[in-house]
Amino acid sequence: GGLAKSEVLAAEYYRKACEMQDMPGCRNLGVLFEAGRGVPRDEERAVVLYRQACEASDARACVSLGWMYEMGHGGLSKDETRAVALYQLGCERDDSLGCNNIGVMWEAGRGGLVKDEARAAALYEKACAGGSVNACSSLGWFLFRGRAVPQDKPRGIELLRKGCQGGNKWGCDRLLETGAP
Repeated sequence: GGLAKSEVLAAEYYRKACEMQDMPGCRNLGVLFEAGRGVPRDEERAVVLYRQACEASDARACVSLGWMYEMGHGGLSKDETRAVALYQLGCERDDSLGCNNIGVMWEAGRGGLVKDEARAAALYEKACAGGSVNACSSLGWFLFRGRAVPQDKPRGIELLRKGCQGGNKWGCDRLLETGAP
């Protein structure tokens, strides 16, 4: 917008927005605290902000809080079961990253879930349609290989290419494995 990038200034605006009960502002401030961008790195503060925004129905904040539980960051004990619940909540609120992450958990049978690749594929489909390039890569690989879904190599390659072009390195690596030009 013609303004110089300033994460310090962004943090200040997010703080003001959060104080005015704007939950995306709280979540975005949490992202800055988690990464130490524009503010001192403080994962515990990020957890507080993510929790506040999640409890007020901010889907992406739920997913971010789930990630903190999955990784055991921000003073939280590693808890994949809690991560699954938060990813599911994010997905139910139409957050594509939440759908992708819960798909990963179903695919691997983690967080108390019994491995279910068909369910993972359906979640990747929803997440890919919602804009998650990671999910497009995962679904593309399932389709290319005919894993848990009917094999569709052309669509699989198309989705792997979409994921790769969107910055998903894993998708790029799988695309190379297909031998597609």
